[in-house]
Amino acid sequence: MKTQVDDLTRTNSELVNTRNRLTTENSDLQRQIRDLENNYGAFSKNRGQLQSQLDDAKSKLEEEVRVHIYILYYYTYYY
Repeated sequence: MKTQVDDLTRTNSELVNTRNRLTTENSDLQRQIRDLENNYGAFSKNRGQLQSQLDDAKSKLEEEVRVHIYILYYYTYYY
């Protein structure tokens, strides 16, 4: 009988230790998920800003190309 009680006590202790370890791991994983969600939000914001900057740069480049073509055309046919 004492052996069974000792075995059950040991098993209970192991289960409590496992539960505590899993609780700690779960908390750690939840923190990592929150960090990843925050990083994703920052990434999305930065991506939007970069896309906007790229669009602006493309527009400016297209305008410069139009001006250069106009100047080239003007000097080709009028000089």
